[in-house]
Amino acid sequence: ALTLEQIRVLLKWVHEQQGHVTRIDCALDDRAGTVPMATIRQAVADGHCVTRAAQVRQIVSNLTRGTGAATGDTMYFGSPQSQTLLRIYDKRLEMQSKERENWQDYGVRWELELKKDRAEQCARALVTLDEADWKEFVIGLLRSYVDFRQIPKDAEDEERYRAPVLEWYTLLTEGFQK
Repeated sequence: ALTLEQIRVLLKWVHEQQGHVTRIDCALDDRAGTVPMATIRQAVADGHCVTRAAQVRQIVSNLTRGTGAATGDTMYFGSPQSQTLLRIYDKRLEMQSKERENWQDYGVRWELELKKDRAEQCARALVTLDEADWKEFVIGLLRSYVDFRQIPKDAEDEERYRAPVLEWYTLLTEGFQK
């Protein structure tokens, strides 16, 4: 894994060579287990999700033999063809099913996948930001793509964007800052 400074140097070099970035994945881990997947699913079902994504997909995987144990739990916000895709999944469950060491150290991963122009814009911003501001920037990208707010399911767009943020989402995104 590269350090943030090594990533900055690499991004600067790419731009100096007249290159461009076509994809960046920004991963934020909820290692404390602040928000379980069930909470996120329920918030989407209750209409508390404010997002630019046109669709949300959920995939739950289980073994077909033996215990039938769960091996994966993932939600996708957006389309794989779009320039922004949010993938939220139970990294702990994934690591446990693969029998990896220290699987219990993981939690739910929020992975923002940026492609094409959005990836290039993100790369250019990361080059100019101080390392301390990277997390805040990435969390801002996440919050601009998906937010969870205390709103009725049938609320008008203006009401949806002005409603208070759900407490668990505030705690989660503040925790990502640390």
